[in-house]
Amino acid sequence: MLSNLYKSVPSRKSLRFLSYNILYDVIMNNTLDIHHHLVVAQHHITERCIQHALLVVGAVRSLDYLYYLKLMETAPKYGRVLMQLYLPTFRRHALKLFLASLFPSIEVAQLAVLLSS
Repeated sequence: MLSNLYKSVPSRKSLRFLSYNILYDVIMNNTLDIHHHLVVAQHHITERCIQHALLVVGAVRSLDYLYYLKLMETAPKYGRVLMQLYLPTFRRHALKLFLASLFPSIEVAQLAVLLSS
């Protein structure tokens, strides 16, 4: 529905909207739409906003939390706002990986006791 609107109303900012769509699809884990948007983005790879959105996709897929934060600082226009929506989820993933690397054999109940004392 929204894509039909983009097609019917030409805009100078259509590439920026495409980059926002890519970021939104990554945040919502919308694999069907992101594939379509990534195919369209390949034709506009030289645009800064598209390059940034593709780098964010790579950071999310590789679970690179630090790189995601660096990309969030350099996000063009409203990309930063969209990226902030995903930040709590990404932090939970990073914490889960961190705890799994530190305490691979500790039970959740044991960890809760350790954290509560």
